[in-house]
Amino acid sequence: FAEEADFIRSLSDAEYREFLSGAAGMDVYMWPFVKALGEKWGDKGIKAWDWFRMMHIASWGYVAGYLELSEVYAFAEPIAEKLRSTFSSWDEATENYMDGYAYWSRTDVSEPDTQYERRLQIYDDLKAAQEKDGLLFDPSVWKQGTVKRPG
Repeated sequence: FAEEADFIRSLSDAEYREFLSGAAGMDVYMWPFVKALGEKWGDKGIKAWDWFRMMHIASWGYVAGYLELSEVYAFAEPIAEKLRSTFSSWDEATENYMDGYAYWSRTDVSEPDTQYERRLQIYDDLKAAQEKDGLLFDPSVWKQGTVKRPG
């Protein structure tokens, strides 16, 4: 993504229009999407997509019995700190993650009824359940940082 965003940023407006005039297929919506995401996120890129996936993989390693819990914490805590220091809230981190998902899956976000939209709805449903059933997305982590686990 970063390379594509840098490439688009390197083009003048006229070069960009000329470049898009030759676009076909998925490039018709992906190049403008890359441009929009590059402008939206700047140096943050779409890193939450990778960071959340890295923590998921570590968690799955624990569930499958390949990793000890202490190993998962040792792997996940620095990533959680990167998320905390890069984003200001669960909503912002999730938005970045979802933009990364749309980029990775080559989803045209203007299309209805996509996995992208379904994932957004799941997040909204989880937040609504949190209001009813208790804390799922702890907002204090964005202020206090991650809790270091013994090792």
